[in-house]
Amino acid sequence: MFAEIQSDQVPYEDLYETLLQYYQTPLNLNTATREELRALLLLSENQITALLQHRQANGDLLSVYELQSIEGYDLRTIARILPFVSVQSGNVNAGRGSLWQRIAREDNNALYLRYERVLQQRRGYTPPTLYQGKPTTRYLGSPDKMLIRYRVSHTKDFSVGFALEKDAGEPLSGGPAMGSSAPITCRRTCSYRSGTG
Repeated sequence: MFAEIQSDQVPYEDLYETLLQYYQTPLNLNTATREELRALLLLSENQITALLQHRQANGDLLSVYELQSIEGYDLRTIARILPFVSVQSGNVNAGRGSLWQRIAREDNNALYLRYERVLQQRRGYTPPTLYQGKPTTRYLGSPDKMLIRYRVSHTKDFSVGFALEKDAGEPLSGGPAMGSSAPITCRRTCSYRSGTG
């Protein structure tokens, strides 16, 4: 089934994940690079070269079945790749609205919350006492450790997220002690990354 894989030591979990990603978001044969076609794992190097040469000589494909006219592509090969590829012209995301509209409608998002606290009373959180006539130092914040992380993404379009982290002993404030980051990546349109801590 796989074009270039000859070994018996194939990591099938990785293959499954790769093909699942292409099944959910098919690879556009009109814009795919050589590396993206290789990552599909279903085409030989000769088939990839023939497709790229055909695209350069004749322009964008009109249908996936136009692959029959390219040397090295038979009906069996086309049927094998059909669930994982598409043929589209122009900017695929243009019809889906602006970046903010696409973010608001995206189903692929994740929210992670993590809370941690040691149950035993730790010395740094007890009321200050005197040691050699001087008050002992204590943590400014609570013994709670918290993490909040959110991400929304669409394959080959955008990935937006933020993370907030409070370590044990840190005061809960927006100051530089509290770690935070806000990465934004948009394929072919924008890239932004902000972080502190």
